[in-house]
Order: sequence, then structure tokens, then C-alpha cells
Amino acid sequence: GIVSISRVEAPLLGPPATHLSREWEAAAFSGEVSPEEDPERYRACLQSVAAAADSIEARDARLLGAPGGVTPPMLINTSGWVKGLGLELLGEIVAGCRAMHLVVCQVGNARKDLPLPRAK
Repeated sequence: GIVSISRVEAPLLGPPATHLSREWEAAAFSGEVSPEEDPERYRACLQSVAAAADSIEARDARLLGAPGGVTPPMLINTSGWVKGLGLELLGEIVAGCRAMHLVVCQVGNARKDLPLPRAK
């Protein structure tokens, strides 16, 4: 699989095959279909792309002349693997990119959904 950063400037509507020609800001190829095959290589890809994201964010802040270094939001679309090693990798992604907000899409199936704490 590929871990990549793409600039999204317009909605991506339709099936994935309709918007494949996007240019990547940064990318790393893990060489496997699933992170499960070589988790350490996948982690190295994540670290490489996260470092590139920091550089891209700093560059954008300079180019935009953004007050306080504020830049457009960065969206991270993950694999959806939320059990076992997948949950561990997801936690590393969230921590590594210093996420300020998370949007979690649930399907209503406990076997497939991210285990979230319930409000009391």
C-alpha cells in the first residue's frame, strides 16, 4: 500500500476510480497490500509522510503569509482497520500527526466499528 498526502481543493465525489489522477504532496510505498504484512515498514512509511507533512505545513504557512502560522486543515483518511494491530497503528497516526479533531464514521456493527467510550 501507499501512504500519501494529497491536497484536496474540491470535493471528491463519486467512486474512488473517478479521482485517481491526483498529485501527491508526499508518498511512501510500504510494498504490501496490508500493514499487517510488515507493520514496521508501514510505521516507517507513516513517519516519513508525517515528517513531510510538517514541512508542507511550514511551507504553506510561509507562502500563505498566514497569521500565527495557521494553514488549511489537513485531513487524514485511514484504512478503517480498527481492531488489534490496526487500532494500535491508528493511535500512532493520531499521535504522530498531533490531531486536534477526529471524525469517526461508524456503520453500527460492533465488529467493524472503532471502539469508542460511551458518554455517561
